[in-house]
Amino acid sequence: MDALSTPFESSGGGSIYRISINETPTSGIREVSPNDANLRTPETLRFNTPKGNLGPFRTPHCLGKRSRSTPSGNAVSLKAKYKKYPCPQTPRRVFNASTPAPKSAFVVALSESRNKRQVGAAILNLRSPELDLFLYTDNQTYQSTLRLVHLYEPVEVLISDTAVGSNLYMILNAELDMYKITAYQRKHFNEDQGQLLLEQKASRESLNELPLDSSLFLCMASTNCLLKWVAFEQCEAFAPNSIKVSLKTLDGHMALNLATIKTLEILCNAVNPKAKKGSLFSVLNLCKTPLGERLLRSSLIQPLNHIPTINARLDSVQELLENDETFFELLPLLPQFSSLDLMNNGLAMVSRTVSEKSAQQSVTDLLLVKHALSLFPRVVSALSTCNSTILKSIAETLDDQKRELIMEEISQYITEDAQLPEKSCAQVLHTRLAFAVKPGLNGLLDVGRATYCEIIEAINEEIQKYVVELELPKIKKHFTSSRGFFLSLPIDSLNELPDIFIQRSRQGKRITFSTANLISLDDRRTESLGDVLLLTERCLQELSSSIRMHLPWLLNVTESIAVLDLLVNFANLVTQHDSYIRPILTKDGPIAISKGRHPVKEAACAYGFTPNDIYLNETSKLQVVTGPNGSGKSTYLRQTGLLVIMSHIGSFIPAAYASVPVIDQIFSRMSHGDDLEGNASGFFVEARDAAFIVRNTTNSSLVLIDELGRSTSTVDGIGIAWSVIEEIISKGSYCLFATHFHELTDLPRLYQQIHNIQLKVDQVDQKVDFCYSIADGSCQEVTNQYGIYIAELAMFPQNIISFARILSAQLRRRFNVSSASHPTTACFYDTIQKLISLRHCTLPQQELISYLRRIREEMLPDDQGELPTSQNS
Repeated sequence: MDALSTPFESSGGGSIYRISINETPTSGIREVSPNDANLRTPETLRFNTPKGNLGPFRTPHCLGKRSRSTPSGNAVSLKAKYKKYPCPQTPRRVFNASTPAPKSAFVVALSESRNKRQVGAAILNLRSPELDLFLYTDNQTYQSTLRLVHLYEPVEVLISDTAVGSNLYMILNAELDMYKITAYQRKHFNEDQGQLLLEQKASRESLNELPLDSSLFLCMASTNCLLKWVAFEQCEAFAPNSIKVSLKTLDGHMALNLATIKTLEILCNAVNPKAKKGSLFSVLNLCKTPLGERLLRSSLIQPLNHIPTINARLDSVQELLENDETFFELLPLLPQFSSLDLMNNGLAMVSRTVSEKSAQQSVTDLLLVKHALSLFPRVVSALSTCNSTILKSIAETLDDQKRELIMEEISQYITEDAQLPEKSCAQVLHTRLAFAVKPGLNGLLDVGRATYCEIIEAINEEIQKYVVELELPKIKKHFTSSRGFFLSLPIDSLNELPDIFIQRSRQGKRITFSTANLISLDDRRTESLGDVLLLTERCLQELSSSIRMHLPWLLNVTESIAVLDLLVNFANLVTQHDSYIRPILTKDGPIAISKGRHPVKEAACAYGFTPNDIYLNETSKLQVVTGPNGSGKSTYLRQTGLLVIMSHIGSFIPAAYASVPVIDQIFSRMSHGDDLEGNASGFFVEARDAAFIVRNTTNSSLVLIDELGRSTSTVDGIGIAWSVIEEIISKGSYCLFATHFHELTDLPRLYQQIHNIQLKVDQVDQKVDFCYSIADGSCQEVTNQYGIYIAELAMFPQNIISFARILSAQLRRRFNVSSASHPTTACFYDTIQKLISLRHCTLPQQELISYLRRIREEMLPDDQGELPTSQNS
C-alpha cells in the first residue's frame, strides 16, 4: 500500500480528508496520478464534517515555547496549547525559478527510540530532490541533534506527538525556539510504510547503496512522515525513482556545539544574532550560487577532520590560484548556475493538478536543464588543464555521455533559441514559454499560438489607435503579470483624460489607466496563453519523463557545481585579502601559527590588525592568558578558534605560517550573564557550561575559556577555575584560559604543561598603551592598577578613582604575590620544553645541530664538551 494515500485524520474527531482511489491487484489503494482528471472535480473528495465545513487533514500541532511539563513529568494537555494550521486546498509550489527561495529550504523529521537515546533523522531538501538520513546515538543533552538541526536551518521540524514532554522535545523547544516544531500523530511515523514509500520514490542507485533493513527503522519512520508532509502540506508528490537518498554519519567532522557557534561568531554577529555581517561566514562568503553558500555554511558548522579530504581541497584552491586562466574563466560562469537545484526539484516533483501555473513551471524547468547543460562544455574546457583530484573529478562528472543524450532529447522538442528570460520582464517570460516548443509537434498548440499572436497584434493596434485618434504621442504601454496590459501618461500632459480611459491611478509622475476594449483583449490574451501553456506541458510530458531517468546524474552534477563554487570562493578570498597562506594539517603535534590574524576583525579594521603567534604543544597545551580589560584576550581566543576552523574546511588562512593538528571538537565558554528564561544565575550558567566541557573534551579538543568564575565570589571563582584547569590538563586538551585571577598564574609551578602568556601593555605616567601583542609571562594587573585606569577612561568621578588607588595599594601590601620560581629550575624546565618541541621539527640536520648547540651553551658550562657534527650524529 502506498503510504502517501493514507488519510490524515482531524484532531477534532469529526473531519476526515480522503482522496478517491481505485482498486489495484496488489493493494486496495493506488497512488493518485497527477494526470487524473477526476482529481480536479469536487465529487472525488469525501468529507465527514458535522458542521459542513471543509475538513482539513489531521491538523498538525505547532509547539510553542510555553509548552511545559508538569512537576510529575507528564505533558500538559496538548489541546490547550496547540495552534492549528489549516491544510491548503489548492496546490502550490514552494519555490520556482521566478520567485526567490529562502536560503534554507529543508524540512527535518526526528524519531527517537525508547530509553536508548538513538535518534533517526530524515532531512529533505525542498529545492532539490535529495533526502539525507542520519542514525546516531546522542548524549543526554542531545548536542548532536541540536547541531544537526542548526546545520540545516529547517523551515519546519516534525516530531511525533508522543514525543511531546520528552527530554528531546524539551531541549529542542528550549534551544531551537527560532524554528517551527510541529507534532503529528504517531501512526504517521510508520517505519514499514516509510520503507515501502522509499523503495517507490528513491532512485535505483540510491537503493543499491542503502541497507534497507531493521537497523534503519527510525530513519524509515521519519521518512514516512516527511514524505507525507510533502504530499499533504505541499499538495505535490515525488515521481517514482526520483529522490537521491544518502545515509550519512556524524563522523569525519569536527564537532561544534551551539554555544561555540554563537560565541565565535561563525554564522552571525554575537551582538545581533539576525545579522550575518560581522561573522566568519560573511567574510568568507564570496560564493556565486546558493549551492556554494549552503556548502560553505555546512562546512563552517561541521568542519572536516579527514586530512586527505582537507588536503584535496587545499590542492584545488592552490591550483586555481596558480592557474589564472582557469580561475578567471570560471568566475563569470558560476553565477549562471544559480537555479540549478530548482531545476532538479522541478523535474522530481509532480503536481497533482494540471494548471497554467504548473504548465509554466514545467516549461521553465526544462529550459533550466537546457541552459545548464549548455554551460557544461565551457566549465569542462576551463578545467581541462587541472591536475588536482577534486577538479579533475568535477570535469569528469560534467563531461558525461548523459549530457549528450539529454541535449539530443531536448533538441527534438525545444527550439534552439529558447532561453530563460529575465525575471523582471513578465511579458517576455510568457512569450518565450509559449513558443519554447518546436512547431509541428501538436496541431492544436500551433493554432493556439497563432491565436495568441493575433491577440497581441490586436492589442498593439488598439494602443496605436489611441495615439493617433486622440493625439497622445506620450502614451506608453505597460505590462505586469497581475494587471496585464495597461497604459500611462505624464500627469502634466493633459488637463483632463478622455472618458474612455478607466481604472485610473496615479503612480509617481504618471497616471495609469486602461480601456474597456483593452481589458477585453487582455482577458482573451490571458485565456489564450493558459491554453497554450497547458498544451505545451502536454507535449513536454514525455520529455520530462525521459529526463527524469537521468536525475541521479543531474544531482551529482549539482553537488559538483557546489564544490566548484566553494573552491573558487576560497581562491577568490585569497586574491582579495593580503597574506593568506596554506595551512599544514597534521595528525597530531602542536597548534603553531605565526603572525595569525582575526579574519573578521581584520576585514573590519581600516587601520590594520596586529598579528600574533599561537603555539600550543605538549609542554604548553594549556596557556593562561592574562591582561587588562580591552587588551585583546577575547579576540585572541576567538582568533585561535576561527583559524583552526578555517584550516579544517580547506581554506587558506590569514597568517605567515600555520601547522594545525586534527581537532575533533572545539569548546568555547565566553559569554556572560544570567539565563532569565532558564531561571539560572550567571554563575550557574558558567558552572553548567564548564561541566559540559570537562565531561566531553578529549586530548584532540580545543578549549577556549574566557574569565571563568567571575560571576561569584573571588575565592570561589578561583577555586572553580583552578579545578577546571586541572581537569582539562588531565584530559590533555589544547586550551587557552583567559583570566583576571592572578593566582592562576602560579599553576606553571605545579604543572609543566601550563604556560603563562600575556597581552602586552605599556604604562607611562599612569597611562596605559595597549600593544595587542602576545608575550611570555603574566600581566601584573594588581601591581599596575590597570583596572583603575580603565575605569578612569570610562569617566568615573575623580574622587572615586583617587580613593580606589589608595585602597588598591593597601590591599596589594596584604597579598604575597610570588611569580618567580627558582632560576635553576626555571632554566631546566625551559630546556626540556625546547627539546620536546623538536619532535615536530622540520629543520635541516645542520641547522638542527646548531640549534642544539645553542641550547647546550645556555644550559651547560663551556667545559662540558662539544656536540658531534658528523652526519651520523
